Amino acid sequence: MLFLLISCPLLLVPPEHFRKPFVLTAITSTVTCFSIFFWSIGKGHGLGPLVKSDSAAILGVEPAKGSRLAWMIFYGISSQIGSWCAGVSPALHHQATC
Repeated sequence: MLFLLISCPLLLVPPEHFRKPFVLTAITSTVTCFSIFFWSIGKGHGLGPLVKSDSAAILGVEPAKGSRLAWMIFYGISSQIGSWCAGVSPALHHQATC
C-alpha cells in the first residue's frame, strides 16, 4: 500500500522528464557498486589467494596479470550470470510443456 501511495503521483510526471532521474540513478548505483567493491577489497586485505598466492608457485601455476586477469574476472561474472539463467530455464520449460 505504501508503494502505491508513493508511486501513484509519479504517474502524473510526463515521460519526457524521466531522463534526469534515470541519469541520477545510473550514476548513483554505479558509484555505489564500485564503492562496495573497493571497500570489500580493503576489508579483505587485498584480492585474496586467487590473484596473489604463494601456493600458485608451488603448484607451478603462474598468477594471472593484466588483461588476462581482467578477462578471467569477466569470464567469472558471465558464468555466474549464466548459471542464474540456467536455473530459471527448466522452470519455464516445465510450464511450457504442461
